[in-house]
Amino acid sequence: MLIDDDMGDTLLLKKLLLKHNNHLEIDVEQDPENALSKLEALAEHTPYKLPDVILLDINMPRMTGFELKEKLSQSPQLSKLPVIFLTTSAAPSDIDNAYKLGGNAYLTKPGDLGGMRQIVEAFVNFWLRSAQLPSH
Repeated sequence: MLIDDDMGDTLLLKKLLLKHNNHLEIDVEQDPENALSKLEALAEHTPYKLPDVILLDINMPRMTGFELKEKLSQSPQLSKLPVIFLTTSAAPSDIDNAYKLGGNAYLTKPGDLGGMRQIVEAFVNFWLRSAQLPSH
């Protein structure tokens, strides 16, 4: 699941991820409150199919990525979801906070297409392959 309020970033990230693996199911949510509601609804159903990983932006209206991560941590089912913070902030305080909240990784969004490709490549090579998710 990709949770980010920037439509341009979400479209680009989804396109780049699908280029690596067109079998991925990528659920995009631009509103963290809607994402939380959807995740809670999925967790209530047995058996449920929660996302394998969440890519989460920090700076969003109504609820920050940090606030969403805190809420996920309060649920026995949702607290186990891997969360990768993917944001424009490179502030050390944000990085520290992300890990204190139990984030699994912190990636800073680059400002150009080539950099975004590199971030997606690093994510795919590290996370998707190490998690042994379906590949090509």
